[in-house]
Amino acid sequence: MSKSASVSTEINLLGKTVDEAVAELDYQRRRTQALATALDGLTEDQRRAVVLRHCNGLTLDQTAARMGTTRATARAAEQKGLRLLRHPKNRELRQYC
Repeated sequence: MSKSASVSTEINLLGKTVDEAVAELDYQRRRTQALATALDGLTEDQRRAVVLRHCNGLTLDQTAARMGTTRATARAAEQKGLRLLRHPKNRELRQYC
């Protein structure tokens, strides 16, 4: 075994070897890219509603206020956006859910 190979398995980063940390970062990068690609397929209102509700944790009323629309319109945009994210064309995203 080379000196650099033995070093990579011995160094721990928060309880992980360098190889494990690199693999986790790669997984996170691929997951983030899959989500960004899927979100790009939504309209602006759908994307905003989904992100505000599910990434930022806002209530439906808070989401509607941020979007400058009614509660019903925000809910409809969220539901349509989520339905599109579940579509089979987003199968790459589904492997991370």
